[in-house]
Amino acid sequence: MIEVIPNVVDTAFLYFHTRCSSGDEIGPFVEEMRRELPNTYIWAGDGCIEGQSDDPIMGKAVGYGVSSQRFWFVFPMQSSTAEAFIAATEAMGAVLATSGGYVNALVDQVISRFHIPASKVVLCGHQHGACVALAAAMMRRATPFALTVLFDPWPLETLYLQNEEQLPPTKIVCIDNLWVREREKQQGAKTALYKVFRECGINAEGITLCEGQGKPDAHMFREAIRQIKLAFG
Repeated sequence: MIEVIPNVVDTAFLYFHTRCSSGDEIGPFVEEMRRELPNTYIWAGDGCIEGQSDDPIMGKAVGYGVSSQRFWFVFPMQSSTAEAFIAATEAMGAVLATSGGYVNALVDQVISRFHIPASKVVLCGHQHGACVALAAAMMRRATPFALTVLFDPWPLETLYLQNEEQLPPTKIVCIDNLWVREREKQQGAKTALYKVFRECGINAEGITLCEGQGKPDAHMFREAIRQIKLAFG
């Protein structure tokens, strides 16, 4: 876990990692973030569920513990195929609503601690963590976030949002790169993900970087910083 607390806080950046990782993955980028966003509280926690498989699938040795493999949720199906996700859309929505509720409880603590509005809290996540960040953002309707940033988000985990109404106006920025886009094309994805999100009623934009591969890197974090500066000046 990483936490940076400046003397004066006017914004907050909360980061959620993907599988087999931890909040420490943002370590190489913290100094640049502190320099570029000097009044931003930075938090990168560790996922609250562990597992013993590449994907955290229900019934596949998942639980609460101290394993190095940590996630934010478990998939409620026994397979990671597109068909399995479609069949479990409602269950996936329930899982992500629970995870999103956890994140929003954390956000409320940050808001109270630093006396900032929800609109000054930026959620950011990578893959599994991006799903949790998006779920939390789409749940927050009364006091919505202004900006949520997603690194290499996935479409299948958001199928439940097709049935939601009056989603908040939060700007969702999906950041990937050419390597990721090629990977997705090889897997049959013909439409840019932010366009898929728009079909669900999400206020989404997409940015594809020329540099990078399958992990969050300096290019992604610099783009996230740029988006925060654009949103808050």
